[in-house]
Parts: sequence; structure tokens; C-alpha cells
Amino acid sequence: MWALVKDGSVSEYIETPRQIKDDSGVTHPQQIFERWSDAELIAVGVYPVVVSRAAVDPIYQTQGDDVVTINADNVTITAAANNMDLAVVKANQLANVRARAGDLLAQTDWYIVRKAETSVAVPVDVTGARALVRNTCNDAETAINDAADGAAISAAVAAINWPD
Repeated sequence: MWALVKDGSVSEYIETPRQIKDDSGVTHPQQIFERWSDAELIAVGVYPVVVSRAAVDPIYQTQGDDVVTINADNVTITAAANNMDLAVVKANQLANVRARAGDLLAQTDWYIVRKAETSVAVPVDVTGARALVRNTCNDAETAINDAADGAAISAAVAAINWPD
């Protein structure tokens, strides 16, 4: 990718080689992108672009705004990762964990309803599986609540091993 720089600022980004018009009004064919050196391109206002955005963990971070810097030999685009509010991240992840547990329990709820309505016993393997879901949920909630920062919440979420 290249940036067309005019009057000291980026006027546009060029994704694929194409014909361009430089500051002096000269039209250059698309072949300049393949045949010219970076120095020759820069001389007519076409700078290579270097993109360096921080990795973002979507559980607790958002991508910051792009910062564009015109350097002597390139245009850099950087962006930092911004941490979300810890209380909001915890609340979101707790809601996700509880929803997942609810979805898993819903698969066997009919056994519980049948027991309430007809006194037919719930199979032992079903009660064991339901207990495992509840325990997994409780352990995950504790890990998320105990987390001191977003990275710890992300690790806690990644460590959840839901039963099949």
C-alpha cells in the first residue's frame, strides 16, 4: 500500500498500482509502482505505508484511533489497543458464562420437568452432567470476579472447559 502525500498530508491511500497525478500536475503510469525505487516514488509524493496496529484481545480491548505519521522514507499508521472498563468487561463475561451454562442446562431441562410432573426419576448421568455444568459455571464466575485486569479475565475465559 502507498500513500499519496500532497501539501504535507496524506491525500489518499493507494491499494493497488494505478495511474497518479503528482503535486506538479504530472501524470505517471501505474508501472512506476513496480519499476521505480522508493526514493523515486517519494520524490513525486508516493510513500510506502507501514501499518503497525497493536494486537487486540476482543474480550477486554478495542482498537484505538489510527495515528498517521509522514516520515522521510514512509508513512506509518499506528494504533494502540485500548482497555475497556474492567467492571463492564467482568459483567459482560459473567453474562456470557451464565448464558452458556443456561444453554447447556436447557438441553436436559425436560428431565427435571418430567420429574416434577410425573415423579419419574432423573437419570444419574443427567444429574451428574447438570452438576458439572453448574460447577464449571461457578468456577468460571469466581475466576472472572477474582481477575485483577482484562488479561486475567481473558485467561479465565480461555480456561473454561465446558462439558460436552
